[in-house]
Amino acid sequence: SYTTFQLDKRACIPSLRSPAGVRRFDLTGVEEVAIIKPGRIPKDVRVQAKLMDSEMLSRAAEDIEKAYKDISSHILVARRFQITSPNIYWLAFFDEKPVLNTAVLLNPKIDAEKDWIKVLTLYLNSSISILQLLAFCVETRGSWVDLHGDQVWSNIHVPDYRHTSMEQKLVALKLFDKISCCEEGVKPLFERITSRDELQRKIDVVALQITGLEDFIPKLDEIYEALEQELTIMHKILERSRRLKSKRRGMLKSRRAQTSLNQHI
Repeated sequence: SYTTFQLDKRACIPSLRSPAGVRRFDLTGVEEVAIIKPGRIPKDVRVQAKLMDSEMLSRAAEDIEKAYKDISSHILVARRFQITSPNIYWLAFFDEKPVLNTAVLLNPKIDAEKDWIKVLTLYLNSSISILQLLAFCVETRGSWVDLHGDQVWSNIHVPDYRHTSMEQKLVALKLFDKISCCEEGVKPLFERITSRDELQRKIDVVALQITGLEDFIPKLDEIYEALEQELTIMHKILERSRRLKSKRRGMLKSRRAQTSLNQHI
């Protein structure tokens, strides 16, 4: 069960808790929020949520508000998630408002106009970016990956807006506007790769064009094949890890149900 209550928007800041289940990569107008004025929460709700330590609540809210001022940005990228999950759709998100990350997301600071940030968000959701990410990512358990800011995302090569033609930018922006808010019919990331999805192909064609790698467009199926093989192996490792973990739990439970022979003599 859950409780609903109304809160003034000025008591909140835009945020995103997790990339899981988010079918669109333009969060504008649908972003989640974090509360920075906990005193505005009705008392009965605070009691129900066991949030009665007002001093601790105030400190937490102050930390969130400060973090929003210091690190929020118009782009968010996923950090820790299962890349083959049927609940993961995108790796990068845009918002017209600055948005604050959580433990499983990062806030890249990009000094550029919003239109270019939109183009960059589109590019970071391309198969070209995924290929690079897989080269640097830390596998925590099969297809569960950690995409650290310094170790992974900072190594990703992105197009240089200074050397991208206006025509290329307009093509990318047109595609962004067309697909970034779509939710219906959008397949999970892993499925888009394995099914050679047309939506993913459109993103990848634009990504190759704005990076000057048009010669690779006819080779996209080879890229998908390589990605599919790598992601499938990672997924199998995860499934095997889960089976072994379940087996160990079963053995441990069985041992707990046993007693020594001496106890019965």
